Amino acid sequence: MKRLAIAISVIGLVLGLCDTGKAMSKTDFLMQVESGAQQNWDHYGILPSVTGAQAILESGWGMSQLATNAHNLFGIKGTNADGATVRMPTREVVNGYSLSVWADFRAYPSFVESIADHGQFLSVNSRYHNVLGEQDAWQAAQKLQSDGYATDPAYADELMQIIRANNLTRWDQGKSGIDQHPKVAAPNSNETANSINQPCQQDALRRYVIQPGDSWWRISMASGISMGQISQASQTPIRWWIYPGQGLWLPQMAHYTVQPGDTLHRIAKALKLPIDSLAKVNHRVPQSHLTVGTKLELPATV
Repeated sequence: MKRLAIAISVIGLVLGLCDTGKAMSKTDFLMQVESGAQQNWDHYGILPSVTGAQAILESGWGMSQLATNAHNLFGIKGTNADGATVRMPTREVVNGYSLSVWADFRAYPSFVESIADHGQFLSVNSRYHNVLGEQDAWQAAQKLQSDGYATDPAYADELMQIIRANNLTRWDQGKSGIDQHPKVAAPNSNETANSINQPCQQDALRRYVIQPGDSWWRISMASGISMGQISQASQTPIRWWIYPGQGLWLPQMAHYTVQPGDTLHRIAKALKLPIDSLAKVNHRVPQSHLTVGTKLELPATV
């Protein structure tokens, strides 16, 4: 009987995908999250702005596979109270390496249950008790990171960027002292108060188009830029899958370190550079063989 109930629950979950699978505006998503975020403050003392930022970051504005397939906005693993679960791939950062792993995640009938369970999850796990009642969004974000909620070393910074970019402090209704804390600085940029929501000035960035075989780690090794900096500059969490054709932003660099499988054509395509210009500045021809570990000079972007 229990198996039948679970099966019916899963079927209902699948049938409900047509609602969440549709493109959702950011305004609509925030409206769906705000009420539950406020209730989590009332019940558990979790700042609404932080709940909202986590929902956005973890679910990609409600459009991640986990959010659309299981209404799981926060990446909470394990089995739900009614036994509902879904197995999906995810990315973890271990010792600086971005790894792909399979894990079981909780499944919910709707976003409402996901938000409520998120509050309960933080309240019943003792390692997150320092977050409960915290009235400063920056402090709460840092505590979530140090408590191990995510393996991304830039997690707190990403939450703060989302909070400021979407003015989520209005949800806190005077509970947060966020404005008294330093702004989150972007890598290699002289930030001003007016540019807080811009990770870097465009002229300080180089566009990188992901190629087959690329990974966060490979791009970091090739560019000499940490995964955290690339994630922050691109406003793309390391946990998210990257795919060929997707674009990332890299702080401007003068060299590229050759990786296994690289050719001048592959590098030129990834960095959107003319192949002849890349070959010429390195005193090579487009068909030249490349040795792994060689540093190539990069022509200026146009």
